[in-house]
Amino acid sequence: MKFPFHTLVFLLLAISLVSCAKPLADSTDSETRTEGKSQNACKASLKTDGVCLDAIWETYPTETTVGSLLVFARSLNSDHLVKDFSTDLRVTLWMPSMGHGSSPVKVVPLQPGMFRIEKVFFIMRGDWEVRFQTPTDRATWALDF
Repeated sequence: MKFPFHTLVFLLLAISLVSCAKPLADSTDSETRTEGKSQNACKASLKTDGVCLDAIWETYPTETTVGSLLVFARSLNSDHLVKDFSTDLRVTLWMPSMGHGSSPVKVVPLQPGMFRIEKVFFIMRGDWEVRFQTPTDRATWALDF
């Protein structure tokens, strides 16, 4: 059976485009996409405050749905939650390669030293930063979405 040349070229082009695309469900890092499991201790260090911020994805965001992140503030010197940690924590999602952010998130204090970051939505794939800020310090957690 003979294929016309233009059909063969079209077929090869289609296969090459599909094989090079990054799939939406690509799991590049098992810890990054694991819900409910700790992800590499100390995602961001607030050294002035003496606080290490650990993060666990409660719900991982997709390109069409928002996610939520649990953040634990523990002492840099121990594994204990910092009970007197400021509830004045601000969080911003930022894409450094494009010079823009995403929609505002909501920081919900759950108990002293524990917060839920709601409405986490990355508007496009690429490099992102979760920027944490207190009145006295700031830190960044870099991730790839």
